[in-house]
Amino acid sequence: MINMIYFSKQFNRRRFEKPYESRPIGSALKMKRKELKMTLEESSEGICSISYLSKLENNLIEPNDVFVSLLMKRLNISEEKEIEVGTYKNDLNDLLECMLSNQVPDLEMMDKYRHHQDQHSLLIMMCYNSMLSHQDEVLKSYDRIKVFIPNLNDFEAAMLATSLSITLYHLEHYQTAYNVLKVGARNKKISESLKLLIMKWTLLSAFKMRKINDMTNLYDKFLKVTTDMQYFKLLKDVNLEYYKLYSVYEEPEKTKMMMHEIRDFSKVEKDLIYAKSLYAKKQYDKLYLISKEYQDQDSEWFMIHAICLDSLKKELELMKHLEKSKNIECLSETCILLIKHIKIKYSKDKNELLRYLRSDLLSHRLKTDNYDTIEYLMTDASQLFSYYQFYKEASHVAHEMAVILKTMKMSMQNYDEEE
Repeated sequence: MINMIYFSKQFNRRRFEKPYESRPIGSALKMKRKELKMTLEESSEGICSISYLSKLENNLIEPNDVFVSLLMKRLNISEEKEIEVGTYKNDLNDLLECMLSNQVPDLEMMDKYRHHQDQHSLLIMMCYNSMLSHQDEVLKSYDRIKVFIPNLNDFEAAMLATSLSITLYHLEHYQTAYNVLKVGARNKKISESLKLLIMKWTLLSAFKMRKINDMTNLYDKFLKVTTDMQYFKLLKDVNLEYYKLYSVYEEPEKTKMMMHEIRDFSKVEKDLIYAKSLYAKKQYDKLYLISKEYQDQDSEWFMIHAICLDSLKKELELMKHLEKSKNIECLSETCILLIKHIKIKYSKDKNELLRYLRSDLLSHRLKTDNYDTIEYLMTDASQLFSYYQFYKEASHVAHEMAVILKTMKMSMQNYDEEE
């Protein structure tokens, strides 16, 4: 989904290239030229030198209004009024505050940027769409703006990495979300509020992958800074994931007692934390009573109840449950993956099952970083191969997925920094 080697190289280039911070018209010219599949020579002929256009596109020189006007006419770019740099910077700061407080940005502010095609406008819309969970739009914006990463200043680069990471997190690509922040938002010169937001999403991804080092090294610092800066909503979001992970390693009854003492969480959230503990300890009879109540709440509850029914061998109830998936709003890709697995498993077609296990679970990287789902699929696929006496493949799938789970817990991958 995201080429991390390319992403890392683009951010490494920022150390060596010193773009001229100016109007974003250069990026608009470059995007339009690429869209029309015109070369630098074709675009600049009779107007300016190839070298001038190249430097203009990469924000290395001050735009000349005469040349810019002629180039815009040749590339058929509408003469819309440019948004002042000061206005853009204020709007980007306002978006940061919205991200910190979980507030939806003013729609009127966004309308200024919708029809502009330049790196400033793309970044604004990328941040905006990440808050609305419009993942496709964020990825489209990233695909267009990624070539301009070396031209972004420190604040812009960190905002790009953060909005991209938020989107990847919601798509359950936690490894990439985590690595995007480690590569793209590690600049020490950014504001304390942006650092806090980055800490939040780093921790959320780390919790999902069970990176214990991040739990111990970053969590305490986050608690202190959040309290000092009074961003209590951020604290609740992170604490919820913290306790969900904590419950995996704690006895269910102790977890349940602990939840009684915490006031910040709703009943549904407390029951989810307790359910996570029951799931981890394989106490499916107790889990069934809770997950049945919330089975249609969202994708997470739906998956917990599905695996619970499968483990209790309640086949008829499980099939009825799977049919209810269409009632779940915004069904996650992980949930879709799990439904497919269970349906094929219970189809009674041995050949179809083996084809699926070999093609989807042995030959391809799973399109999810959901730890519980990967662990379930690993165990179940290994058991199914063993049931049909394919012991070598049973061992293989167990090994491959164990490697995936181990990798999730490890430190960030080292990406090649050479051009």
